[in-house]
Amino acid sequence: MKTTKIFGTLFFSILLLGAANSFAQQRIKPTTVKKEVVKEKMVEKQNTNISNVNASKVLSKTNQAITAAFSTVNEKKVYSGDLSKAVHHQKIAKKLMSENKNFRAIHHSRMARTLAFRSLRLNKNYNHEKWDYTMEEQALFGNGIPDGELIDELNNTYPNNQFLDETITEKDLKDIEVKELDPADSNNN
Repeated sequence: MKTTKIFGTLFFSILLLGAANSFAQQRIKPTTVKKEVVKEKMVEKQNTNISNVNASKVLSKTNQAITAAFSTVNEKKVYSGDLSKAVHHQKIAKKLMSENKNFRAIHHSRMARTLAFRSLRLNKNYNHEKWDYTMEEQALFGNGIPDGELIDELNNTYPNNQFLDETITEKDLKDIEVKELDPADSNNN
């Protein structure tokens, strides 16, 4: 009787192991994921996380940094091209914001502010802490968009531009100003 129980248990165990093994060896059909669709959904989600008001705050603060860099470069005359690139990144940011592409807009503005900081440092103006990135801004940036991608977009948007600070300082900076938004004006708070 014990022997039959042992053989029965052994037989059942072997049968169970064989079934589990054949289940584990079944091929899983690959699912096709369209990268474009995934990227679109990711961009859509990122844009809904950034309100027009928050994007406007980032762009406005960058405008202040660019204005300071503009004045310093005009005065000290150390030209690196960084001010020109900052202005052009900010123009792209402003355009993207008007198209409700706020996530991408704040990253171009982030890049513009970084370039404005570099221009300020090269012109021996180290007092730029008031325009530094806040914790709130850094949270909005998240993992972000790589700088290389933003630079490529700048070069593709302005393919024949040499990004000369001398040319920028001859102009007025009014075309980079961003309209201040009231929270009620935002369509995606």
